[in-house]
Amino acid sequence: ERQRVAAARRRTALEDRLQRARALEAVSRVAGVVADEYRATLKGVGGFVDRAIDSLGAGDPLRDDAARAAEHVQRAMEFSHGLRAISRQQRGRPARIDIGEAVSDLMPELRHALGPKVLLEHVPAREACAAMIDPSHLRVVLLDLATNARDAMPDGGRCRIEMGLADLDPDAAMELAAQPGRYARLVVRDSGAGIPNDVLPHLFEPFFSTKGSAGGSAGLGLATLYALVSQYGGCVTVTSEPGDTAFEILLPSPR
Repeated sequence: ERQRVAAARRRTALEDRLQRARALEAVSRVAGVVADEYRATLKGVGGFVDRAIDSLGAGDPLRDDAARAAEHVQRAMEFSHGLRAISRQQRGRPARIDIGEAVSDLMPELRHALGPKVLLEHVPAREACAAMIDPSHLRVVLLDLATNARDAMPDGGRCRIEMGLADLDPDAAMELAAQPGRYARLVVRDSGAGIPNDVLPHLFEPFFSTKGSAGGSAGLGLATLYALVSQYGGCVTVTSEPGDTAFEILLPSPR
């Protein structure tokens, strides 16, 4: 019975991974073309906005409008970065980094992203915890999870970042549709209300968002995160219940 249950879990994990891979592949074909056209247009608009700001005096009321336009251009450029990541155009430059040191360096930025109502806790690894990843991509992943944690706790709460090493044997690796071996483990945990069970299976789907149009979300955050982590041979899992939602990221760790 135990073997049957384990086999069913492995089959479910493989099916989920395959479904996500197919969804990303389908979207990536369109996203690549859209991203290129979008970025080219934004660069032109951004150039005109910058020229307008430079030509307007400090006291000119239109200068504030131009500055707000520049912010919208920057936000749109960030959206295009997400499209490029999903389309696999935004290839990283992997480097061997110490996850503990990288997270420590990002703590001020993460605290700012979480805001004053959320307590940020940092649980360092007990031993050196290395991974092969582009540092800029690790920053994107952590900031996105911090932003999600903040949004899940509008009245405040606690966000905890845990690090360590994990060795996946063949059975454990198969359940995650990953390769056996050593992984750097990074967990971002929050004390929010939790994610509904009917939402969990869709979290990493491109353009899926629970915030609606009023929330200003394009639904690319977690899809981008998933695409970036997968690029390095890693995997992402999430567990959630009221008061405890945890995103676990595993990245191959060179010995």
